[in-house]
Amino acid sequence: MAAEFLNTVPGQEAEIWRFLSDVFAMPDAPAALAPAAMKWKYFESHPWWPEGRSYILKTEQGIAAHGCMSPVRYTHNGVLVESHQVIDWGAGRLIPGAGVLVYRKSLELNGGTLLAIGGSEDAAKIIPQLKWFSRRNDLQNYALPLRPWLHFAKGPKRVRAFARLARNVSWKWSRPRVAPASWTCRGARPAEDIFSPRLGDFVPMVRTRAWFDYLLQCPVTRTELVILENAGRPAGHAFLSYAGGSARVADFVVSGDGQTQAFAALLRYVAAQPGTAEITAASSIEETCRVFSECGLRYRGSAKVYLADPRKLLPPEARIEVTPLVGDAFYMVDRSHPFVC
Repeated sequence: MAAEFLNTVPGQEAEIWRFLSDVFAMPDAPAALAPAAMKWKYFESHPWWPEGRSYILKTEQGIAAHGCMSPVRYTHNGVLVESHQVIDWGAGRLIPGAGVLVYRKSLELNGGTLLAIGGSEDAAKIIPQLKWFSRRNDLQNYALPLRPWLHFAKGPKRVRAFARLARNVSWKWSRPRVAPASWTCRGARPAEDIFSPRLGDFVPMVRTRAWFDYLLQCPVTRTELVILENAGRPAGHAFLSYAGGSARVADFVVSGDGQTQAFAALLRYVAAQPGTAEITAASSIEETCRVFSECGLRYRGSAKVYLADPRKLLPPEARIEVTPLVGDAFYMVDRSHPFVC
């Protein structure tokens, strides 16, 4: 069956939603597929992918597959490497292998690499079978309950909920007390610089204020860019997303030493936000995860990370930095299960 790989245009959101709702049997649109969210993801100006980022595999019978390109950049030995993750990915039954074809076509769009992180059950089955994807270091998730009773009040009242309440109270009060010392947090000012991680043996993400300004426009969750200061001087940043009582640390960077003290100050800042029941954080870099653990967050599972790099732009053994800023992790919300703990 003949098919075209096409860039969608504003006005096709309803058509895309009907396709995705049929593929995944969704009777109602989740927040991440509401009209405002689709407009932002697909068509709002992005500093690294200014044209539309939504693509369909179209046949005479209708849409065979869809994917939205969510850009991210890396730097290796001073060279910029384009990458992206395909989100809102779905394939129907019109063409066998339509979803794989979307992945292949997406690699041709930016001439760089392609990330696959977690994803749907279909994606989890398909990705490991594709030889052009290789497994990289997992994205590790951490969380800490901040207001266990609020956490309990928002969830279903089953027997396990009471055991979870007792555990969360224990986790809250047994966390180590890390003195923030001279570290403080404040909201970022317009056009204020953001930071890059200190040098390490991993391939870091490229962070720019223009990218953060785009992410701050997310209509799904309330977002905030926070500047971390040491003795009154900016020394790092954090990107926060507040969703259903969960505060998500989507990015955390300190440019020098003092990461644990800086995160402890951030934890105190988040805990002061009314209605925040838990804090979550995630990274694929072990050193950053160690900071989360040192501040009392508990390991809550991981997401597999795969990388397609047909042009060999990154070393096959290199650790790739991934945070919830990549793709849609920081704003995906399941209203019926909002918490990680």
